[in-house]
Amino acid sequence: MDVSFLIPCARQWEGYGLKTFNSLINLKTDLSYEIIVCCPYDLELSHKKLVVLKDNAGSSGAVDPINKMCTAARGSYLILLNDEFISHPTILDVLKIFEETGLEVAGLVPDHFIDGVPRQQIPALYYPFLVNLGGCPLLPFPVISKKLVMKHMDGVLFNESFKHYGSDSWLSYYIKNKLNKDIHLCFETRTIFTINSEEPSIAKDTDNGEGTLSQLVSLLNKYPEMGYNTIV
Repeated sequence: MDVSFLIPCARQWEGYGLKTFNSLINLKTDLSYEIIVCCPYDLELSHKKLVVLKDNAGSSGAVDPINKMCTAARGSYLILLNDEFISHPTILDVLKIFEETGLEVAGLVPDHFIDGVPRQQIPALYYPFLVNLGGCPLLPFPVISKKLVMKHMDGVLFNESFKHYGSDSWLSYYIKNKLNKDIHLCFETRTIFTINSEEPSIAKDTDNGEGTLSQLVSLLNKYPEMGYNTIV
C-alpha cells in the first residue's frame, strides 16, 4: 500500500466526513491507497478502499483516534486530513516531493492559507507561540513516512499528552529540532480546501496544549535523548 489517508470524524457523517471521503474515492492515480475513518459512533459503511474504526472508550479530542488510525495504516505514507476538508484531485502530487528530494515530511496547506494569508506570516499569524520555538513550519496536516513514525516517533503521529491543540506544534518541533529533518510546506500544489471556506476552523487552546508543548520543549532541551511520546 502506498498511501493511507487518515480522517478523524467526530461530527455528523453526512455533513462532514462523507464529503471528505467522496473527494478521495476516485482519485486518478497509479498509487494504491486506503481511506481510514475513525469516529465515536458506529458507522456502517462498505467500500474496497475504506477502513472504519471506532474511537476507544473514554477517548476525547483528536489525538487518540488519529494515533489509532496511524497504528492500523498499511500505507508507506500517511496523509492526515479531517472532516472539515475536501481534497483536490491533485492531492497525491505532493508525493513527488519525496521522490525528488528524499524528504520524509511535508505539510498540506489549505487553500485559505494560500489565498487569505501572506505566506511569510504562516505559521506566526495563527500560532504565534511557535515563533519563539525557532519558527518551525507547522504540520497540522502532515504527509509523513510511516517508517519515520515507527522508527523515530514511538509509533504515534501525535504525542499522547495532548488531546488536540498543540499536538501538531510538538510534531513540528520534534521533527525539526530533534530529528533534524527538513519540513516542506506544499504551497505549490492545491491539496485541500475547507467545506465552509468562509469560516476556516482554527483550534482553540481549551486543553492547555500550549502549556503541554512548553513542558515537552523544556524536557527535550534538558534531556536531548528524550523520546517523542514522552508523557507530561
